Amino acid sequence: MGDDIVLNLQTDDTSVKPKKKNKEIAKKKEDGKRSGKKRKYIDPKDFVPISSLFEKNPEIPTVNQDDNISTNTKDVTFSSDALEDLSVNHKLKGNLKDQFKFNSLTKIQMLSIPCLLKGSDVMIKSPTGSGKTMCYAIPIVEKLSSINPPVHRSNGPYVVVLVPTRELALQIFNIFQDLCKSSINIVPGLLVGGEKCKAEKSRIRKGINVLISTPGRLNYHMKETASLDLQNLQWLVLDEVDRLLDMGFLATVTEVVKQLDERRTTDRQTVILSATLNSDVKTLSKLSMNDPIIVDDSLDVHDPATKKRKVDTFTLPESLNQMYVFVPSKLRLISLFGFLASKSFVEKSKNKVIVFMTNKASVQFYEKLFKLVLKEKYKLSEKSTQKVFQLQGGQNQQERFETYKKFQLISNGVLFCTDVAARGLDIKNVDWIVQFSCPQEIGDYCHKVGRTARIGQQGSSLMFLQPSEKDYLEKLSAQSIILSEYTLDNLLKDSLDSFSSKKMKIEDKATEIQNFVEETLVKDKMQHKLAVAAYFSFIQSYSTYPSVMKGIFHPKKLHLGHTAKSFGLREAPGKLKEEPKKVKPMKDEKEKKKSNGRLNIPADDVYSGPRTKKFGKKKPNKGN
Repeated sequence: MGDDIVLNLQTDDTSVKPKKKNKEIAKKKEDGKRSGKKRKYIDPKDFVPISSLFEKNPEIPTVNQDDNISTNTKDVTFSSDALEDLSVNHKLKGNLKDQFKFNSLTKIQMLSIPCLLKGSDVMIKSPTGSGKTMCYAIPIVEKLSSINPPVHRSNGPYVVVLVPTRELALQIFNIFQDLCKSSINIVPGLLVGGEKCKAEKSRIRKGINVLISTPGRLNYHMKETASLDLQNLQWLVLDEVDRLLDMGFLATVTEVVKQLDERRTTDRQTVILSATLNSDVKTLSKLSMNDPIIVDDSLDVHDPATKKRKVDTFTLPESLNQMYVFVPSKLRLISLFGFLASKSFVEKSKNKVIVFMTNKASVQFYEKLFKLVLKEKYKLSEKSTQKVFQLQGGQNQQERFETYKKFQLISNGVLFCTDVAARGLDIKNVDWIVQFSCPQEIGDYCHKVGRTARIGQQGSSLMFLQPSEKDYLEKLSAQSIILSEYTLDNLLKDSLDSFSSKKMKIEDKATEIQNFVEETLVKDKMQHKLAVAAYFSFIQSYSTYPSVMKGIFHPKKLHLGHTAKSFGLREAPGKLKEEPKKVKPMKDEKEKKKSNGRLNIPADDVYSGPRTKKFGKKKPNKGN
């Protein structure tokens, strides 16, 4: 035999001392007997291991900032042009000063208002938050107030403004209401899905001069409401056109434009507004506009180089501070909650924050859970939890309008929302935009961060990225959108130290809150149900990314166990079951319309359809 053979022998001598590990086990058992504590028995099938937040996470990638020198295409939002130089009547100027606190015009307003006052068709491209609504609202009110004899509500609509969402329609309606205080004979009106058609028909019969509507609802009234007289129409405004097209409204808008052309007896001026002027927008403009002027505030007429730039280049406000943070799945929940709590509910940091999520199930889960954490773990008052809101398509119109109004009025708080709030909404003094998941389109990213840094104000945005999603930064960089890194260590330190003075490691503070969440879900069946629904909806959302993004976002790239941890779930993914969605049976063709003439559209439809309650009015209590 060779000398390299090794014999593995085991002695039978019972005098051999037990291994150190066995000693430790024996000692623990002995200690347990002495303390008199009886350990709780856990059936093996019910045993759930509690994994550490800071172990077995993917490595945080590094981004070479030298290759991504900031070249953001940005605009200077405020111009130095005084309001006094604007060619409108003195009453309207006074209203702009008193009601809107106008001292100067934004660049896009300075470029577009003169063109619209001359009567030209105009396509307006400008970053969100630059004051595009006023670009057409001011000329419209100026033109209508100069008509002789004066405009009367019985004349019907002179203006139609089409918008993609109810919230944007309400916002524009409020702006026109305030503008028309200088010309009280002009009557704005609102037609949106979710309200009873009967109430809207009554409003139309009384008379509306500036009609703000969503496409589906206007199309319905044009077909079904005989009192809607459009022969005096002089203005057509298509606001947030790229969003209208993304939502599949092209056919509806085209049909509306054709009907308007057939009914009008006067010349019409058309305005299209969008943050991007892509090929689809241009196709729509050919159907509705006559030799339009393109107003793009990112182009400098004195700089020949900028004239060669593509019109669909994305522009962002100069005052916007954009950041990203790499967060492994297991740390997403605690990182989000810590960041929001420290930014909105610390005495020295009272900020207003909007958090965008991919689906309504996630919005419902995180909003309710965050309130619970604030109250039970951070020991904040009930008043503080009332500053946390949700806005998503599953809510009825009354809930959405009330949420929008309440969030407008508060100075600090958090709004969890889906893409329903991504475009057009002008919520005052928003300090932070958090994108908890990456947007599917670069344009969506621009619109979301545009909810802050509006009209020259300062604002910040933070996008959560999983380590595997590093390449998304290259997609943004290709569009000249460069973000700076906010490291995870700094985020956790800044967030958790601000709320806890305990002399504990950051890891221990994070684990303490995570355990609180997980134990809450074990006890609270309803919250657990929301967590499971949000978990499955989040995974499904990764299947909806466009093909150009599939290399970055794909369900197979998700670690399901770590993802479950981000929703506070301790169970293994295989033990989680998704509840089947209830499908309503289809109705017969004869039942599609009710006898009162209202469309029978499902109540959970986001953009159109009657609702059962009239907004702002409650039924009297017969018991009183």
